[in-house]
Amino acid sequence: MTGVLLRFASTAVLVIPAVSAAQEFRLRVPLGLDERALVIPADNPLTQEKIDLGKQLFFDRRWSKTKTVSCASCHQPQRGWSDDRRVSVDHDGKPTRRHAPTIINRAFGTIEGWAGHRESSEDLLAKLPFTSAKAIEANLGSVPGYQSQFQRVFGTGVTADGVAKAIAAFQRTLLSGNSASSVGRSAICKDRPSRTVRPATVPRIRGRVSAGIGP
Repeated sequence: MTGVLLRFASTAVLVIPAVSAAQEFRLRVPLGLDERALVIPADNPLTQEKIDLGKQLFFDRRWSKTKTVSCASCHQPQRGWSDDRRVSVDHDGKPTRRHAPTIINRAFGTIEGWAGHRESSEDLLAKLPFTSAKAIEANLGSVPGYQSQFQRVFGTGVTADGVAKAIAAFQRTLLSGNSASSVGRSAICKDRPSRTVRPATVPRIRGRVSAGIGP
């Protein structure tokens, strides 16, 4: 056990456990979702500071090549973390070939991208076409706030790898559950956890979306 020893005049010794500045963060999973199915990479554990950093970066346009788009440009919170356009647009304002999907419940995903061509959220974010490692370092590397945050979270300067990991961590807190259909599935499967209930057996009712914040 690591800690700080405080020695008094008497023979008693008080051991105060050392507290890490980056304590692991536990998601609070809504009813209807299986906590056992969460996919949290071993090399990117969740911490509160990392999630906070990822949230900032998610809405910051400065890390794109043209400083005109952010993740939130296509994954709009008010639109279910998706896009209300038929197809999304790139950093030059030109239509892309695809519509940006919702990022809700991606904490359960094992592959990413419409074509399933990325192995994780980190892999997808690191290879987004609207930015690059060079653009990230040039646009954010000199920002004092980000310099100190990256140092605290990753022990490094601003890097593309850190940006990808921080945003992926934030995205994994976007969970949706506790809807009528979630409650129905939970009740049906309560005594049979291995059984899969077909979606057609429960009403299709819109659920709630919330950040999975919890102790």
